[in-house]
Amino acid sequence: MHPAKPPIDIIRIDKRLLTNEHLSIKTKQIKLEPISSFSIDKNENELSKIHKHSSSSTPPTSVSYLPDGRIPTPPQPPKYSSINLKPTTPSLILETLDEVMSPQLQHYCISHPICVLRGISNVLKLDLGLFSTKSLIETQPDHQIEVRTQRQQASDENFDFTAMTIPLKNIWKCESSRSYTTIAKYAQYQAYSYNDMIKDDFNEPLLSSTNNLTNGTSKKNSTSCVRTIKFGTNVDLSDEKKWSIQLNELTKLPLFLRVQSAGNLLSHIGYTILGMNSVQLYMKVPGSRTPGHQENNNLCAININIGPGDCEWFGVDHQYWGVIHTLCEKNGVNYLTGSWWPILEDLYDAHVPVYRFIQKPGDLVFINTGCVHWVQAIGWCNNIAWNVGPLTYTQYYAAIERYEWNKLNSYKSIVPMIHLTWNIARNIRRGMDVNTTSSTDSIEKLYAEIAQKTAEAIAAAGLPSSDNNGLSIKHSLPQLPRYQPPPPSPPRPRFPLSQRDTRRACRMFFPTSGHMGFDTVKSSDELPPLEVVREMILYETRLRLSDSIQKLMDIYHTDECAVAYVHDLIQQHVVEYFGYQDVNALRTALHRFPDDPIVQEAFYVKYNKISQGVVQQGQCARDINLYTIDGQSTNLFSQILAGQPLIILAGSTT
Repeated sequence: MHPAKPPIDIIRIDKRLLTNEHLSIKTKQIKLEPISSFSIDKNENELSKIHKHSSSSTPPTSVSYLPDGRIPTPPQPPKYSSINLKPTTPSLILETLDEVMSPQLQHYCISHPICVLRGISNVLKLDLGLFSTKSLIETQPDHQIEVRTQRQQASDENFDFTAMTIPLKNIWKCESSRSYTTIAKYAQYQAYSYNDMIKDDFNEPLLSSTNNLTNGTSKKNSTSCVRTIKFGTNVDLSDEKKWSIQLNELTKLPLFLRVQSAGNLLSHIGYTILGMNSVQLYMKVPGSRTPGHQENNNLCAININIGPGDCEWFGVDHQYWGVIHTLCEKNGVNYLTGSWWPILEDLYDAHVPVYRFIQKPGDLVFINTGCVHWVQAIGWCNNIAWNVGPLTYTQYYAAIERYEWNKLNSYKSIVPMIHLTWNIARNIRRGMDVNTTSSTDSIEKLYAEIAQKTAEAIAAAGLPSSDNNGLSIKHSLPQLPRYQPPPPSPPRPRFPLSQRDTRRACRMFFPTSGHMGFDTVKSSDELPPLEVVREMILYETRLRLSDSIQKLMDIYHTDECAVAYVHDLIQQHVVEYFGYQDVNALRTALHRFPDDPIVQEAFYVKYNKISQGVVQQGQCARDINLYTIDGQSTNLFSQILAGQPLIILAGSTT
């Protein structure tokens, strides 16, 4: 039994925990009778006495998970002697795949409050047309979307149209009303609004109209030209069956930008939070507004403009959110639950620097931890967005701090931080320590370690044989069974293989997958002939099935990023060994030689492709030679059972 806790004889009431109506109560000390320790031998009367003395009419104080039980408060603005109130927005023009996949790109993104990555869609050959209005209609025309009815005005204006006074005044409260419709109906409106605005000469970009303002008011004498618009928001793309093609396209992004990855805090929640660890789409006409806000629990966010029009963005560093919170209160809107559009002059007067920039079609905006931002469409466009949570101390602390701030303000957090924390503790390897203050250093150190271990494993496996005449994958396989991982401690009862936890005995059975996909078609000037492709496949197969590589897989099988990195290193080694530089020399083999027997034997069907609808039910699938963990020969079709349609260890550690 645990030792009895010392009796509580004094309770201090902290003013910061009191609601507004209790603020007049003075802090005081309340003397209580010491509570005796609990024992199972106490009778009913004694238990009643304990309950009587320990009962209180007020609920217990909520626990704060911040260090030392600290109560969160809005931060004080930094005190600088001089400050640029209109800073240049950090932006990168990406031109090569190496730049996009570089670890330095993540470091750049998490080092600025907000930044723009231009050219990333072109480099990755993202098919943004899959998210166009035309494609959405063809895919799910009856899909429900939320519609916000708003007033169309310039991005630095927010007039109070309810007031009867002239001239109109700028206010912070951002009015809109909610309704619902379908993608098909909103698409009709989007097209109609384009024709209507062109006809009425309303096709001018909705940019700044500061020249028309004097002391925050407009010189216009009437509101007859103000147009009511409808903004199609929160289009849910979480259903992997309905939106499989669209979601699969986003897997081309670097790991730290993906909707799901092992290095994303939100991927460890265990269920879908719409718009956070799933994709949402926005359908816009000129003037459509996303009011000011911080992301839920201060998570980072990704936003890609599908086009064809532009969007205008405003962003403020998280260290100034306390100032904006005060301005919201001053202007009669709730910072957490209200809808507000900051007036730039108010921010400048409060010495708050504002990033302001244009997002072109294909541009990716990375919103860093806690950045306050608001957005307005300049033209007709669609956008896609989701949240990510880098495994950094800064991100985790900011999320917990906002969780506590939300509790103080009776606002329910969207992210279940306690549940998430336990899941992180279960899922994340010790090497991925979230308590480090420098995520970039830890990531680079980890990847350098993986690269070194992979190089040693490849060297231990040995170079390919020079007299490989049979060109048969089956004959080139090493003898099985191979390396057996140490049994878990303490030992568990043995169950049939179908019920056994086999994660520790994970194997990489089939070659040429990589996180970009074996059959991914990309342009490459280095396309080896069939004979060389065969040799590449045989060599890669032997490497993947070697004892040394299998030991790496058993070490990193819970780390998706590490496994993908080992895949890439093996493939890069293979293509370079045969005198090539582009990994597509190997990855495009199935596309170029679909009927070659060597390529066919290396081909596999991935479980996740079937589950995502890439391989539809009823399609024919080739039978494939498989090997059990114990080294016995089997095939794909023999693994398809009535109660378990398909489970394959093939190029992944699922």
